[in-house]
Amino acid sequence: MLDYFRDSTLARRQFFDREYRIVRHDDQRIIWVHGLGKLELDEAGNPVRMTGTIQDISARRVADERLRLFHEVFQAATEGIIVTSSEGHIIEVNPAFTAITGYPAEEAVGKTPRLLKSGYQDIEFYQHLWAALLDQGVWAGEFVNKRKDGTLFTQQSRIGAIRNSQGEITRFAALISDVTSLKESQRQVEYLAYHDGLTGALNRTSLYAQMLKAINKSQKTGEMLAVCYLDIDNFKPVNDEWGHDFGDRLLVEAVNRLQTCIRASDAVARLGGDEFVVLLCGIKHAEAIAETVERILRSASEPYTIDEIIVVTTISVGIAVYPDELAQDPDTLIRNADHAMYEAKRSGKNRMHFFDQEGDRKQREFQTQYARLSSALEYSEFRLHYQPKVALRTGEVMGVEALIRWQHPTEGLLPPGDFLPVIESTELTLPVGEWVLHETLRQKQRWQKQGINLSVSINVFAKHLQRPDFAERLQRILARFPEVDPTGLELEILETTAMENLDDIIRCLDECRRIGVRFSLDDFGTGYSSLTYFRKLPVDAVKIDRSFVRDMLGNRNDQALVRSIVSMARTLGRQVIAEGVETLEHGDYLIDYGCDQAQGFGVARPMPPEMLPDWIARWQMPEGWRARQDRTG
Repeated sequence: MLDYFRDSTLARRQFFDREYRIVRHDDQRIIWVHGLGKLELDEAGNPVRMTGTIQDISARRVADERLRLFHEVFQAATEGIIVTSSEGHIIEVNPAFTAITGYPAEEAVGKTPRLLKSGYQDIEFYQHLWAALLDQGVWAGEFVNKRKDGTLFTQQSRIGAIRNSQGEITRFAALISDVTSLKESQRQVEYLAYHDGLTGALNRTSLYAQMLKAINKSQKTGEMLAVCYLDIDNFKPVNDEWGHDFGDRLLVEAVNRLQTCIRASDAVARLGGDEFVVLLCGIKHAEAIAETVERILRSASEPYTIDEIIVVTTISVGIAVYPDELAQDPDTLIRNADHAMYEAKRSGKNRMHFFDQEGDRKQREFQTQYARLSSALEYSEFRLHYQPKVALRTGEVMGVEALIRWQHPTEGLLPPGDFLPVIESTELTLPVGEWVLHETLRQKQRWQKQGINLSVSINVFAKHLQRPDFAERLQRILARFPEVDPTGLELEILETTAMENLDDIIRCLDECRRIGVRFSLDDFGTGYSSLTYFRKLPVDAVKIDRSFVRDMLGNRNDQALVRSIVSMARTLGRQVIAEGVETLEHGDYLIDYGCDQAQGFGVARPMPPEMLPDWIARWQMPEGWRARQDRTG
């Protein structure tokens, strides 16, 4: 300022006109002022004084700075911004709007947002939008709109009404985002998660959902439901002689034939390989089941012509009918139909067989095993083995998962598949689950004393989370291990179990998270409502089911599904852990996809706790993974 005064006002005899800062004498505050002054000269032309005014402009400078900041934010925002008059005419748009829609500001200003209209939304949609804007001052939702080049895109919008001091609407402002890619990714994951990628038939997840609906309807109407388990007879020789591609095409044609034999209310699902389930719903007379299956058998036995090669195959069908007092759930009905299908094969193939009610014997076996498992808990026969999880980018050991085993007194160490289904279906779930939690925390405390501080995860069933006192019981158990930081405990929610009262479960999870416990969604992609749970549950990580990871090396559908799950999880800020990493090649694919952690036999088999320290000391990141990480950056 002094330079300006010397060089301009004194030297050139110009008016003093300058904005500058001063320190106020009374309170030592720094303020901005605008000085205006004129030099007074003596007879010789020498300056003797300057007279003028000084005005405090601090408020204006703050306002100018805010306007500049708002302008910079407006221009740099990654979301499109539209400002309209109260009549809806566009006043201003930002560069992001142009990037999303293709319309530059000069073509949009003066128009209305109707220039983006695609015709996909009806008049009722816009009536609800305006009602919300006028009544509540805000509306949020999605449009399908049209860009300048005519292409459609999904637009996520939040529109707000701007009012003056009298409460009158003077402007509308909207934030818009192009979520087309996210929607397409969601649709792709949704389809792959619920349909068989080869044949387009329902997969196991969708079949279970359909069966639950059909069972519920049957309970209300009294109508029957038939589960028909189908297996193509002698399919392996066809595959061996003509190749897998030929076999795949035959499977596709087989599904097409099945679809022509059933009604729109029925369903076809592929469970894997050449095994299918046909679900017949709303059956009023038992004879209708046999008639439909006879039609299926005739259709399936017609010759297949593929690339001028004629093949004749047949199918064997096992049938389980609901209602059945011994089979009240999808698992049991499918299992019973499967057993019946094997009876049809043993009886000569190319025929049907209804499940015979020998459930009494199976029920007795179940009760025997239940009693034995109760004793196993009482006499401390359960053991925990731990399987490491490692970071794919660095090779660092991130944690371990606790996996239950049964040290049977006569049969040796039994894997969970031999006994866990019985536990899951009975009230043993709670005491066994709490034993696992106690033992895991006790072992984590031992490791900490050895200088090993790893995150530990355990499986928790929806039946636990649905208990109103789950969070309270968890806190009591944690309180018995004060040396263990709750943030080092992760509970894996088994997504294969249907969850009732989802809102209550979410509240339970939030209460547990407040004390530091973390959650992950286990077996993602195999359960009842994968995307719903993924979107709503406040989990920190998602574990891709081992079946997708294990088979992805030779299955493009599984590759696409794994890649889509990783992409969506990263978009939503969730960690991704891949189960079933059995080889180094699995890790190569997962590194390329951006997966965070790996777990499986390719890293380490589950091991007793005393073996873990030595394993950690020996573990090194595979050179192939390190090299691939270096190449991919």
